[in-house]
Amino acid sequence: MLHTVAEQDYIDLAAPYDAVGRILSLPSFGTGTLVSPTKILTAAHVIDANEDGIIDGPVNEMLMQFGADVGVPDYTLGFSSATLHPLWTATPGKSAYDLAVLTLSVPFTLIEPLTLSVSSPLNLVGTMVGYGRHGTGLPPFENLLDGQRRAARNAIDFVGEDDDPNLGFIIGADFDSPAGDTNTLGSPIPLGLEGMLASGDSGGPLLATVGGSEAVVGVAGFVVNEDFGENFEYGSLGGWAAISEPNNIAFLQDNGITVPEPGTYGLVISIVCLLFLFQRRRHGI
Repeated sequence: MLHTVAEQDYIDLAAPYDAVGRILSLPSFGTGTLVSPTKILTAAHVIDANEDGIIDGPVNEMLMQFGADVGVPDYTLGFSSATLHPLWTATPGKSAYDLAVLTLSVPFTLIEPLTLSVSSPLNLVGTMVGYGRHGTGLPPFENLLDGQRRAARNAIDFVGEDDDPNLGFIIGADFDSPAGDTNTLGSPIPLGLEGMLASGDSGGPLLATVGGSEAVVGVAGFVVNEDFGENFEYGSLGGWAAISEPNNIAFLQDNGITVPEPGTYGLVISIVCLLFLFQRRRHGI
């Protein structure tokens, strides 16, 4: 969060996103999104923390919690099954395929699911939502955890791929300081409620308004900061698996999630070379 903005503003920004909840996959947790009455979309590493392609622990012991404060959740649900993206551990660019789908034990109709979009969000404003650790962009990162849902905005500075086509597409944004001294991509001036991913936000949605409606365009996967400080501080770079990546569209459709078919595959490759990201060590969140 920006150190110049009240924390409550970020909590208030998250208020409309009831379809975003917390996944408890002991000993870890992450964020997930209700995308149909029976399906939760999250990051693969939320339920496969050691990245061996095997789901960690019994799926029927994992929980999905909904609420603005999941310390006292409004709803707690169980799962009957989970599926990792088949390319999650099979390719060098697994961040592009860091996706998993969990199936609820019973249909849940008390919250309206979020919709997905395959449109390119390049140069749009994205909204990230999650239950991760929080603090400001100033060192030291406070690393606080309280179970509250927060949201932040960021300019989507690129949608693209590395020079290796096997790496797939990702969405990226950087966390700009009000001082304008930590910029890497796009404008150095932060948005009014600018923020970045942190531990526990993994699997959360990145939303953007495309075609007049807000929809999920990406799933939170990683954050890195090797030039300006520690992860999560100003200068951090965040990465999301893009819904519009063709292999991701196929994976979601194969798992019963409605993804609008693109009339023409219109994903825009950013002029910014994503070698910038892939040359750095990526840190799952």
